[in-house]
Amino acid sequence: MKDHLKECSKQLRKSSDIFMNCFLIGYFIIGLLLSPYNNTWAAGIGLGSLLLIVYFSSKRIPGTNLYQYLASIAIGIFAAQFIYQMGGMIEMHIFILIGSAFLIIYRNWKLQLPLALVTILHYGISGYYRFMNTSKEYVLQMNYASMSILLLHCFFILVIISFCGLLAHVLKTSEDDYVIQDFKRRHAQRVK
Repeated sequence: MKDHLKECSKQLRKSSDIFMNCFLIGYFIIGLLLSPYNNTWAAGIGLGSLLLIVYFSSKRIPGTNLYQYLASIAIGIFAAQFIYQMGGMIEMHIFILIGSAFLIIYRNWKLQLPLALVTILHYGISGYYRFMNTSKEYVLQMNYASMSILLLHCFFILVIISFCGLLAHVLKTSEDDYVIQDFKRRHAQRVK
């Protein structure tokens, strides 16, 4: 039964990997499309290429799912890159939420953690520059009246990421239960 469960998980992981490959390449293309707006070609080509190289290189390590965690980090960095490329446009954080929802495909709630850490780090650094009244270009354009507004914004992002993690866990649990029940049913039919 455990072998059957592993085989089903392996097949699901293969199809999920194909989707994630396309998803990250799509984010890279979005970065290229955003590059002309503020002449951010270095970020679009350089950072985007680096993220893809690290992700695809890590997939070559046998017997590990490190590449999935790196995909989560890459999603967070791509979203920060898009915010930077659009001159701090906070609306670009939608790419964090899209990426978080897409990570559900792996049915592993722990993959949400690196994305959450990258997001909080990005917002923390941006908030720091904002509160220090430094005139850094491409810092988040959101007007934080106080630190509590920044924290509230981070809280809402974390709630959505947490919900996606919960959904990934629920899907994995129900999927495992289904595979086990299916195996038992097939085994019972063979015995008859």
